[in-house]
Amino acid sequence: MYGKTQAALLISERDSELENNLKTNRELLDTAISNLGAYIETGNLDIRARQEKLKPLCQQAQEREDKAIQEAESLAKKRDLVQEELENEKLKLSKLQEEIEKDENQLFYAEVC
Repeated sequence: MYGKTQAALLISERDSELENNLKTNRELLDTAISNLGAYIETGNLDIRARQEKLKPLCQQAQEREDKAIQEAESLAKKRDLVQEELENEKLKLSKLQEEIEKDENQLFYAEVC
């Protein structure tokens, strides 16, 4: 009978050890989960802070891009107007050259006759 009692005692001690190990492991797991959650939250806060810091820079870049696009469009319109004016002036010059040639021909015929 003594062997059964001793075996039961050993089993009870082993069960108690396993329960203590299980409890310790659960506590360690809970601590690890809690620490991980805090680490993730800290990371999220850091990301949000960086996003807020970059937001004005992105807005400024967008404003500069919009301004540059407007200036480019304005310059393109001015270029088109200048090209149109140049074509008009070329036409005027061509007409003047024709008139000069006509006047020179008339003058030549007037001198010859």
